Amino acid sequence: MTRLFDIKLQFKILIFFSLLFTIYYLLFTPVHAQTAPEFMVSWQTQNYVPVWYVGKIFPTNGARISVRFDLIDNGRVADLLSPTCENKKNDNKAHPCRVRWYVNDDLRINEDNGFGIKTFSFANTSVYDGNDVEVHISIPNYHGQSLDKIILIPVKSPELTIEVPNYDQRVGKESKFIAWPFFFNSIAGLSFQWLMDGAEVGDNSPFLNLSIDPATLPTTKINLEIQVQNANLETARKSVKLETK
Repeated sequence: MTRLFDIKLQFKILIFFSLLFTIYYLLFTPVHAQTAPEFMVSWQTQNYVPVWYVGKIFPTNGARISVRFDLIDNGRVADLLSPTCENKKNDNKAHPCRVRWYVNDDLRINEDNGFGIKTFSFANTSVYDGNDVEVHISIPNYHGQSLDKIILIPVKSPELTIEVPNYDQRVGKESKFIAWPFFFNSIAGLSFQWLMDGAEVGDNSPFLNLSIDPATLPTTKINLEIQVQNANLETARKSVKLETK
């Protein structure tokens, strides 16, 4: 009987502390945890790429870059134009949110241009290949919070790739090559120059049909190069190494 009584007592104590923990959790744990507002930022540029390209299009020097953001607050897109977005100090009136845009620490857009501005477009005139454009978005007062977001946009130079849909290493046989330009600001006046071991071959065209001289010895190494330039004097070059059989 004593042992049965002890077991019942232990069971009641266990239930008591379980209930106590549950009550404490319900009283002192928020039902919905608040999360800090988060910037969702995207950018794009209109540099030229082939129609089949599905990767990210990178800007070059001189390219125009467009940036857009949304502020996510507790799972919803914040309304930065809401009259209750911010309150100025010592002022009982409500105001929409100010948004300030900086490019490489240079202030470009602020409340003088309007409130709640979430899109901005600018020309990259100072950053070159291998470096980044820094875009800084600042909201000085969002319901009493100062919010900032900095993104880095990589800058590239125009590029080329050579596609070889049909290459026959045997001398006297015809091979086909295609030059694909990437990231040029413009393709106006685009010119193509093919060079084989420094000598010009083919036409002013992205397509080259090349036949190796039958007198060429087997295992001869050949350097095939393509140079491309547009009307704005943007240039790119690419080469491939060939070897005859």
